[in-house]
Amino acid sequence: MQNSAWVDSLNFIFRDDFAYNYFRVDFEKPDGTKYISPLLEIENGECLLNIETAITDTVGKGKLQITYAEGETIYKTALIEYEVIESINATEDIPESNPLWIEQINETLVSINGALENVKNFIIDIQRRVNNGEFNGRPGTPGLAGYTPVKGVDYFDGEDGKDGITPVKGVDYFDGEDGKDGITPTPTLLWNDGGWGSGSITVNNFSNYTEFLILFDGNSTKFKAIANGGYLRGGVRYPINSGANEYGLSFAATYSGNVLTFVGAIKMYHYGNGNHSTPTTDTVKEIWGVM
Repeated sequence: MQNSAWVDSLNFIFRDDFAYNYFRVDFEKPDGTKYISPLLEIENGECLLNIETAITDTVGKGKLQITYAEGETIYKTALIEYEVIESINATEDIPESNPLWIEQINETLVSINGALENVKNFIIDIQRRVNNGEFNGRPGTPGLAGYTPVKGVDYFDGEDGKDGITPVKGVDYFDGEDGKDGITPTPTLLWNDGGWGSGSITVNNFSNYTEFLILFDGNSTKFKAIANGGYLRGGVRYPINSGANEYGLSFAATYSGNVLTFVGAIKMYHYGNGNHSTPTTDTVKEIWGVM
C-alpha cells in the first residue's frame, strides 16, 4: 500500500504585495535525501503546495524549510518537521493537520514587513532633517578685518638690495672645488652572546650609535633597527617566492645608556590573500652598530 502524508495540502496566506516575489519549499526526507518543490499555484489569496509522491515514498519524520525571495533579499523560515505515515484504511479517521507552522510563517512575514517599514520611515526622517539643515555645522568665527590701504603710500618701497656682481665673460662661476668623499659606515659587532629573549643585557658602546643591525638565532637575515626616545625598534619583510607571499621579522627593546631590556622578537608569514600565520617568537643572536 502506498504511503502518504496527511491529506491537507501545505498552504499559507499569500499577500497581494508578494505577488511578484518567489517562494519555494526545500524538503529533507526521512532517509536524508533532498527534494525541492516550487510553488505550484495561487488560489483565493493562498499559496498552495500539494504533497507529491516523491515526498511520501519514505515513512518517517522529515524536515522542510520555506524560502521567500524579495529582489536580492532572501528570507527563510525555521526548520519545520513533517511526518509521512503509512497509508490508512478507508474506515479510519484522517488525522488532523497542525497549522502551527503556518501561523509562524505568517508572523515572520509580518515581522519582516514591519522591519522594512521602520527602515523606510527612518530614511525618510533622515532626509527630512537633511532638508531642514539639522546636520549643518555651526558657522565659524568671522575672520579678522582686512587692512584698508592708504592712498599715496607705496607699500612695495622696501630697502634696496645689495648690488649684484657683473659676470666676466669666460669665467665659470659654477666650477667650485670638489668636496671630500663621503664615508661608507662599516657595521661593528657590539654583542653576539645569542639566545637573548628576556630580561636585560649590557651592550658596550651602544650609546655611541643610533642605527643598528639585528640578527635572530632562527633566521640568517640582518635587519635595521633605530634607537630613539628610549626605544630600539626595527623589522623587515621580504618575499619568499615569486608570488605575493612574504616573511616578516620584528624586534623591540628599551634602553638606558648601554643597558637594553627585551620587549619582543616576532616572526610570521604574510600571504597574498590577506591572511597570515600565527606569530612565533625568536631570540636575538647578534647586535651590530652602524652609525
